[in-house]
Amino acid sequence: MAEKTHADVIIVAREGAASDDDYDEILHRHSHLKVIEIFDDGRHALLHELRRHRIPLGEMSPPRLVDVIRNSVGSVARAHS
Repeated sequence: MAEKTHADVIIVAREGAASDDDYDEILHRHSHLKVIEIFDDGRHALLHELRRHRIPLGEMSPPRLVDVIRNSVGSVARAHS
């Protein structure tokens, strides 16, 4: 239905929170789409989105490149814990 209506946001009501990958397929197919998931009888909600972003890194040198790689991997690991 989201595809037919060109929706920007989908609202889903569930009994409990979804796992992280429950909306992967639709978000990867429609990267602009956002899914608002409402659960626990409307008391809680999560926003799921897939978004691209850029971060200017400034002047680059071999040590700076290593730092950037370490920090980017560390931030992803922290986001998943």
